[in-house]
Amino acid sequence: MLEQEGFCLTMPSDSARSTRWITGRFLKKLARDLFSLPAELYGDDLSSVRETLFNRLRSLGKDGVLSIVRRPQVHSFLCCATSSLIGRNVPGARARSRELLFQLAFEMSLDGTLNEDVLWDAPFPLENLVSPTHRKSLSWDSSVDSLRFKCSDIVSSGGALGWVDSNFPALGERFVLALADSNPMSDFEAHPDKDGNQLSLGSSPVDGWTDSLSASLSVIADSLPGIFREMSLIHQQFIPVGTDDERHLSASYQESIGTIYLTLHPQEMTMTEAVIHEFQHNKINMLFHIDTVMENAFYPLFSSPVRPDPRPLHGVLLAAHAFVPVAELYRRLVLSESELCRQRGFSDRFRHIVTSNSAALDVLVENAKPTRLGQAVIDEMVELNEVHRSFVKEQL
Repeated sequence: MLEQEGFCLTMPSDSARSTRWITGRFLKKLARDLFSLPAELYGDDLSSVRETLFNRLRSLGKDGVLSIVRRPQVHSFLCCATSSLIGRNVPGARARSRELLFQLAFEMSLDGTLNEDVLWDAPFPLENLVSPTHRKSLSWDSSVDSLRFKCSDIVSSGGALGWVDSNFPALGERFVLALADSNPMSDFEAHPDKDGNQLSLGSSPVDGWTDSLSASLSVIADSLPGIFREMSLIHQQFIPVGTDDERHLSASYQESIGTIYLTLHPQEMTMTEAVIHEFQHNKINMLFHIDTVMENAFYPLFSSPVRPDPRPLHGVLLAAHAFVPVAELYRRLVLSESELCRQRGFSDRFRHIVTSNSAALDVLVENAKPTRLGQAVIDEMVELNEVHRSFVKEQL
């Protein structure tokens, strides 16, 4: 029914109905995957922990389960465990499953939803625990040999715990700058010019990061209010990975929806582009969780207009889906006569984005074998891009 009425996952012209639909289906898939992981993956030493936590999760009902799995610090372990199992990497699936269980105990303790204590006296699968949701992180000294997760409290045996409440500075009401990260995918990097996404403030203090991101979020809220409302539904944390005055690099992972990794750049438009770009990746990545999108998404490879290396159509689609809304931002800034339009290189950058989008969409239209939802996404982008091409031709 949704597909027949119109599917808008690039620009939310349907009041974000499509995005809410995709988000709901994604979260339900996560919940199914959580309860489908084989019990033996967790190990015999954690069987009672698993039973206690999963029984309590079930008692929380659908909304309680969805609230837990939507958190990237939870579902990153779940998605990695699932993909490892599909890839027949049983040791990897076991490791991620134990990390998942450890994180669940932490989150449910902080939530205050545990109805009985959970004793973890097995080896700790993580070096520390982080919860952007609760804006808390927990570490322990080497002498700690067990943790007891209680309702709204955690106690240790054999050593001291270290709680930190300052690792997640707020960015408005919904988002945080995360200064602690446990994503098992953060060392993986698909971009040829970067090696992983290790957390780093670089040469900037925390205030430099929060000021820059707050300014970018303000531009998005003013010029693309529909996308900003979508961000309030999906996005959760920004993770800093250094500073660079010459170039900007950012990343997101299909296994960690709600997370954006990015470097700090002095130009406001560059940072704003990066936020929109990676948020769009989060949206389309949710779609890939529940739909193949294109039958030939990953093979063969094609020349990409925005990357130096050949890319599968999956990458070309992600590039176009990321930058069509960026082009729309530029168009709206011109229409509103924003001060940002007077920045050096603004018009050239606008033209370049539209030219790159056109090239990417030409590749998709000519070569993609999309599903119904994939076709709807491509059609929407083509329509928007025609508006941008005409605008650039007539106005610039």
